[in-house]
Amino acid sequence: MCCKNICIKPPSFVKSVMGAIKREMNNRKWTAFAIGYQCVFAYAVSLLIYQLGMLFSGAGNVIGSIAAFAVLGIILYLLLRPAHGRKSAAEMSA
Repeated sequence: MCCKNICIKPPSFVKSVMGAIKREMNNRKWTAFAIGYQCVFAYAVSLLIYQLGMLFSGAGNVIGSIAAFAVLGIILYLLLRPAHGRKSAAEMSA
């Protein structure tokens, strides 16, 4: 269900979104990368939701749970890591 909202839509919607991305990126390689990234991210989030749901319901498997925790760790790292080239609040006040 989660992956359907990002990757699987009616063809007219997909064509218009792909056209808008292509127009904004102005490069076929970046367009393919952007669409591929969105689909991979949607699959990863779907895997995370499904595997953690199965784990909490008591029907999960070990390999899927390890993959889900790895995906969760990667997402949290990318969200919480400090930005490169920016000073922290403590450095700015000193």
